[in-house]
Amino acid sequence: MDARDLLFLLLALTLLLFVLFCLLGYWLLRQSTPIRLRRFAHNPVLRPDPEHWWESEAVFNPAAMYEGGRVHLLYRALGRDGISRIGYASSKDGVHFDERLAYPVYEPTRGFGIPDKNRIYGPLSYSQTAYASGGGWGGAEDPRMVRIGSEVYITFTAFDGWGFVRMALTSTPIKNFMHKTFNWAQPALISPPNEMHKNWVLFPEKIGGRYAILHGISPDIRIEYIDDLADLYRPDLFIQSGPPKAAGPASGTIICAALAHHHCAPKRGGSCFIMQTMSARATSTNSARCF
Repeated sequence: MDARDLLFLLLALTLLLFVLFCLLGYWLLRQSTPIRLRRFAHNPVLRPDPEHWWESEAVFNPAAMYEGGRVHLLYRALGRDGISRIGYASSKDGVHFDERLAYPVYEPTRGFGIPDKNRIYGPLSYSQTAYASGGGWGGAEDPRMVRIGSEVYITFTAFDGWGFVRMALTSTPIKNFMHKTFNWAQPALISPPNEMHKNWVLFPEKIGGRYAILHGISPDIRIEYIDDLADLYRPDLFIQSGPPKAAGPASGTIICAALAHHHCAPKRGGSCFIMQTMSARATSTNSARCF
């Protein structure tokens, strides 16, 4: 190899290192660049339907899942009776919903969102003046949905007329969900009594062979690990949202959702699907905080 060939080889190696350095810099830049979402110009994507009594006043706070080439939406719906129920709609692109069922796919039951008579504190109707919880006085609120294996799980707020605001869990096989046969399992109350909790969600895959539930009290997001979700149906077992516990097996990045900068409250005849994505990291103290 003469000097000319050696010079050519050095130039080629230099160019290769330069390309690799640029690719590394681009990758690092992408890792540190926040995800920026833009509000859909034609919001709302769903509106209350006056032809359906159970969703004639407000539709909001949905959960979304992509399955079978479509975005499946479970949303909170309110009618004139002021009871929150869960409706269903689906879309190919996530913004134009061309399928919407005319009936609620989940109805609250006594003890899981239907208040006892001694827990009724106001008018038994939709009223944003009397009820700050979106205008409803009871029901199944704010579903969160994930698929794990062959099951679709939803957590929702069981609002029992201000007697308590607790988290509940139910599920249905994915086969039934896709065929619109929503035979939900008997729900379980998974948050402690005499406490107010909202917006808990199952992580969409197991971590270290265990189920993970994101929960907590704002602004903290905590993680609880459970070997078997059937344990949550025990009447003496609840997920606590107190101080962080000992270190757990989680690591990596968690994507969490929160309302955007403006307060989002459904108005009569209106809807809101405002969502912002933030990142949070599972820490060694079994706790995570959005930043």
